[in-house]
Amino acid sequence: MKLLIVESPAKTKKIAHYLGKDWRVEASFGHIRDMPVKEIGVTAPDYQPVYEVSESKKNQVARLKALAKEADEIWLATDPDREGEVIAWHLNEVLKSKKPTYRVTFNEITETAVKKAIQNSRNIDINLVKAQEGRRVLDRLYGYKLSPALAEKLDRWGVSAGRVQSVALRLIVDREQSIHDFKITKHFGVTANFETDGIAWQAKWKTKDLVSEDNPYILDKRIAEKVQQAAKEGLILIDFEEKEQSRKAPAPLITSTLQQAAANKLNMSVGDTMKAAQKLFEAGLITYMRTDNPNLSDDAIAAIKIFMTSVNQEEHLSDKPNTWKAKDGAQEAHEAIRPTDFKVREATNLGDEAANRLYKVIWRAAIASQMKPARYKVRTATLKTLKEIDLHSETYASFDASSKTLNAIQAYALFEAKGSERIYAGWQMLMQDDYTNEDSETAETLPMLSKNETYHPNDTQVIELETRPPKRYSETSLVKALEKESIGRPSTYASIIETLKKREYVILQKKVFTPTELGVKIVKALINRFDMMELAYTAQMEEQLDAIAHGSATYLEVVSHYDNELEKQLKSFQQSTISGLSIETAQHTCPKCKTGNLKRLKGKNGAFWACSNYDSGKGCAYTAPDNKGKPEERQKCPKCKDGFLVKRPSKKKPNKFWYGCDQYPQCDYKSFD
Repeated sequence: MKLLIVESPAKTKKIAHYLGKDWRVEASFGHIRDMPVKEIGVTAPDYQPVYEVSESKKNQVARLKALAKEADEIWLATDPDREGEVIAWHLNEVLKSKKPTYRVTFNEITETAVKKAIQNSRNIDINLVKAQEGRRVLDRLYGYKLSPALAEKLDRWGVSAGRVQSVALRLIVDREQSIHDFKITKHFGVTANFETDGIAWQAKWKTKDLVSEDNPYILDKRIAEKVQQAAKEGLILIDFEEKEQSRKAPAPLITSTLQQAAANKLNMSVGDTMKAAQKLFEAGLITYMRTDNPNLSDDAIAAIKIFMTSVNQEEHLSDKPNTWKAKDGAQEAHEAIRPTDFKVREATNLGDEAANRLYKVIWRAAIASQMKPARYKVRTATLKTLKEIDLHSETYASFDASSKTLNAIQAYALFEAKGSERIYAGWQMLMQDDYTNEDSETAETLPMLSKNETYHPNDTQVIELETRPPKRYSETSLVKALEKESIGRPSTYASIIETLKKREYVILQKKVFTPTELGVKIVKALINRFDMMELAYTAQMEEQLDAIAHGSATYLEVVSHYDNELEKQLKSFQQSTISGLSIETAQHTCPKCKTGNLKRLKGKNGAFWACSNYDSGKGCAYTAPDNKGKPEERQKCPKCKDGFLVKRPSKKKPNKFWYGCDQYPQCDYKSFD
């Protein structure tokens, strides 16, 4: 018997069917070992991590050990990425089998891919294992060493810092600060609206050449009004250009762009997207969803050609395969995300509508990626006023540095109109726009115009404009920023975002992130004190972890270097005094003992408030529910006058509550809703 072990039980039946009766396919149910929860589990100088079998996996590990004893061969078929390589290594370490053991990977769960993987077995890649182990150990060192020190500075139990989560939090806090500091500038423009040959079009006053970097806007409305008056008399066309432009198809989806596309088009969170993608992969419908390679395999491109030919659409395929350059630092272990069978257009058999909708996005993106560019006819018109605009006789007090602008428009005012017309849809037959763009583009129209002809507007307007502050991060734009700055890896984005939300360092409202007071204080405490808060430093650390995977750096030198740096910064942090870190939670005096402060804590049922004297030896056990970040005021017990009323759920009546004194059994007061 040959024993093949995968991560997920959802794959076992399908793979067993492909391999036949000589094989036994079992699942590890993900990771089987990890570092201990109650201790750091790794120390200098060797940084050899301590591992223990997870409590929830002990029965399954025992089962796999028993099966391994019966097997003639063991095949480790965990996922085809660094995390999968580590799981394979842990399985090998725990099973301790002397039987022949092979490592196999497949990018899709199809009969062809599985059998091809069996024919191309290899040894466990220890460099990949060490790279992932380095990531896990650094996460543990930063988290376990930094979190207690941060909690002490903030005088708040339960806060945490992390190698990746804290710098991701910084992005959100920095953006909020930029919005807060932004000063709106009101400025003015002029538009002229026309209709020619039944086509409406608009020309806008060109101010770019009239202003400077120091003074980039027309701030005085009277100048715009002068230009408007001149435009009313008509504008003469001085230049007209028509050219063809093409828009290449977007790349097929990778992990990060899948998350962006799902957020934009399907309103799915990053976490929900990855769960749905996992389900599609395990069902054998798509290739592996954790990838940073934006290119399809030759086999996939050939399969797209066969499909397009079968539906008589081969003429719309690109003349040669479309390819894209991967982002610097990309691991490119396997191809972009795509369907395993392009004839399958929907995933309705899963009974999961979210997964089905995601599948259709993946299907369209993959096929569109190999189609011809969309082609547009783009027109640009430049017009000018019929006469020069003379401002010599007027004074514009609001222009302190206006001489350049005033001199510049003591001449003809220029207007520009643009329009585009799609003449061939190409890939846009399947996708109207790039799924990863949050804002769709609106095409303007412009008819054919004749040079030197005067056009009279139907109406003109002075438009009041305002500069806009930066946008808060949405899940889509945050994922883009994390990828751009090389913070974490696409496979970790969902957990990063979930951690920030779960710990209430940020709030997601109306699809954008706002940092909480606690989130702001954490960043203030850590920034300029720990190198990990610098974007370049975090990216450099990712490069060093990649170097371990490539064999150009060792686990020990990378981990010891960053831990030594952390120790130095931690010592300085613990000795420093940082002002302005007090959190609102320490400002509420306990109404019971009068000497402690109420602190906001996280319990299994959510946030609540408790007296700081509970652990100080004074034993005050006062608690209060959380009400929008503040302790809810509790009523005094009307019977004993000493205790406070506690709201408790009724055991017999759902959604009903009763109130009892917290001095029970000394006081047995009860009241009911």
